[in-house]
Amino acid sequence: MREVGAQHLICVSALGYPRSIIEEANRIGPTVRLLTLKEIEDMRTFCLNMANTVRRTNFKFTIQTVDKIMVKEVSSSETNALTEIKQININIDSNDKIFETHHSNDLISLNDIINKYILEVYPPLIFTSAGDHIINDINIPDMTINKAWLCYNNRKFEIQTMHINIDIEILPSTDIPLKCFSYCQEFFEGELAWVASAKGNVDDKETEFQIVFRQNKEGILEICSAQAKGSTHINLCVFQNEASAKAHAAFARYNTGLALYEQSKYNEAIRAYDEALNLDSKLALAWNSRGVALHSISKNEEAIQSYNEAIKIDPNYCASWYNSGNIRREMENHGAAINAYDNVIKIDPKHIMAWNNKAASLLKLERFDEAIDACKKAVELNPKYLSAWGLMGVALSSSGRQEEAIEAYNEVLKIDPTQAETWYNKGNALLILGNFEDSIKAYDKAIDLKPEYEDAWNNKGNALRGLQRYEEAIIAYGSALKVNSKLTEAWHNMGLTLEDVARKTEAEAAFAKAKELKYES
Repeated sequence: MREVGAQHLICVSALGYPRSIIEEANRIGPTVRLLTLKEIEDMRTFCLNMANTVRRTNFKFTIQTVDKIMVKEVSSSETNALTEIKQININIDSNDKIFETHHSNDLISLNDIINKYILEVYPPLIFTSAGDHIINDINIPDMTINKAWLCYNNRKFEIQTMHINIDIEILPSTDIPLKCFSYCQEFFEGELAWVASAKGNVDDKETEFQIVFRQNKEGILEICSAQAKGSTHINLCVFQNEASAKAHAAFARYNTGLALYEQSKYNEAIRAYDEALNLDSKLALAWNSRGVALHSISKNEEAIQSYNEAIKIDPNYCASWYNSGNIRREMENHGAAINAYDNVIKIDPKHIMAWNNKAASLLKLERFDEAIDACKKAVELNPKYLSAWGLMGVALSSSGRQEEAIEAYNEVLKIDPTQAETWYNKGNALLILGNFEDSIKAYDKAIDLKPEYEDAWNNKGNALRGLQRYEEAIIAYGSALKVNSKLTEAWHNMGLTLEDVARKTEAEAAFAKAKELKYES
């Protein structure tokens, strides 16, 4: 067997395959598909006997209300600048072609937008019975995913919000007998599937259909999608596979949520994820992305709950464990964060960021040896991972191993000499060792990169004082205080240095200022 790159290689056998062939196919991955003649025959039979397996779902909708119309007017200038957001009150006839969207070249009506939206996002299959159903408070920009414009009285407005309530009536469905004329294997929603082309009669007109199906976990072929080619007004579903259609609708809302999140519309994204989860509460992807959106608006507890729901569905969902750990670390709940990162590492021992962030939480808990070990794991995976080298240096320094800390900082600076914090930390390790000259050089590097680095100015002053270069030390403390006049350590150190040069009155004033700011030694 040879590797075929992006090509899909189908191998057919009458009896099956030896273990060596199966293992080789698994090694190459999804570009290779091993089929038996029985599978081919099952697929052929399934295709050729597909009549009456699909139904057309029929509905009609009525717009009840349109309100909360907030717009920005597009100016007529070449820059197409937008004015401030304002509310307008107009009566909209749902048949008037006065709208533009990012994927329509011509003006369309509100009915056109809603019809497309319902077909794509709310297929009537999700309603379990005929009758009336109401979709409340739909926002036009959410429908079009990107942008929509209102063209009115020779003026053009970019719609910010336009809320609509719709009454949908589900009508009896119609069976459509189909005749298959070809079939092949293709990728559908990221997975291999059989795709059959068929013809059927719709409204006395021959229409071509595409039917997608694949084997379920039990090895049974089942339909997962049915579409009428070139038609935007025929909605199909497979009643023998209602759960799949609901899941497909949920996935559509999930994708809408992702698009809204990318536009920083976090609340709208959360609403889309909620709608997806109402359709399919087991969609772990939606729970995870909902957590990400909630975290973006600082609803951390709710975000953690969302991640927990994803983990309940899929205990090996690495992203949700990792995201949960990050939030807990932000909330200073480092024990829980470490537990989350440990679960990530259990699932994926090469998850470098989990090792790194675990080290950061261990460092906060002063579990220095464990933090060092976690950093070592990270740099084994990626010797150029700056964050892990920097954390390792801090952990080594905090445990009294200054020479090793300096080595870790040097690894960072070899890769990126513009890391001001690393120069500062290296200066601190050198200061502790009494190597004042080299510590001053390190602090100067940090200050060159970040002139308002108050702590670097303060510690440079300490190193200068260690060399009895008192006047220079006083200038360094003064520079720190120019950046932050409430830096208590700098006032206290200034007082000590002024005492060293017998400037008693000034020293007393500096100590008084440090005391006023509640300096703690």
